[in-house]
Amino acid sequence: MFSTPCYGNIMRIAALLIFGSVAFAAEDDWFRYRGPNNDGMARGDAPVEWSDSKKIAWKAQIPGRGHSSPVIWGKKIFVTTAVPLGAAATPTLASEGSGRRGGGAGGGAGIGYEYSFRLICLDRSSGKVLWEREAIKAAPHEGYHSRYGSFASNSPVTDGKHVVAFFGSRGIYVYDLDGKLAWSKPFAPMTMRLGFGEGVAPVLDGNTLYLKFDQEKDSHLLALDKTTGKELWRVSREEMSSWSPPLVVSHGGKKQLIVSATNKVRS
Repeated sequence: MFSTPCYGNIMRIAALLIFGSVAFAAEDDWFRYRGPNNDGMARGDAPVEWSDSKKIAWKAQIPGRGHSSPVIWGKKIFVTTAVPLGAAATPTLASEGSGRRGGGAGGGAGIGYEYSFRLICLDRSSGKVLWEREAIKAAPHEGYHSRYGSFASNSPVTDGKHVVAFFGSRGIYVYDLDGKLAWSKPFAPMTMRLGFGEGVAPVLDGNTLYLKFDQEKDSHLLALDKTTGKELWRVSREEMSSWSPPLVVSHGGKKQLIVSATNKVRS
């Protein structure tokens, strides 16, 4: 769906498929991290071969660096990014095999600068930017893995009325599809293993938003009311850093939240 982001200030989104818009989740809407069926599969008449110039409908430049998956609803595409400000226009990244400020091999990249954390909405047919919102300006306390991470690795999620931009330690920001902020919520800074960064996608089910904070201390699972941000419940977890999102499934007429991590898989 998009090319691998470069290590400079620009990453590209290449839209390969163009579909119509509907008022409810269509089969070709990609409204969460692993798609409508939570299996990572896009169904339909899709190209099986492409390149930087072949079978590309359009390309759009996105400022900054973001490893989150785009999400799609109707005629709109939503993507998050973290744009370095000032002296960090071309930040020095940690090299493979050597971390920065206590990070593991490749960990701890990108710290020491202020970033603009943004949610961008593009037109699905043309790639034109419809609106762009800055959620927060912040100087992250920890870095990310220089090859595999970014400060915008948490994929957004939408229910067709609102789109959720989750920036981990930088908080969560919920907008309507026209870019109006509905609510936001701050979070305490996380401590991740070897400075490898954050990146768990938020999970939306009905009126509940689930957020997983597996880290090196104070790991927990959080449930919020999607319309207000009110905390519904919080469960402590005996886990270290992990990056898998929760999975909502129904079994025997009852919903379960399946959470995979380093030590155990729990329901």
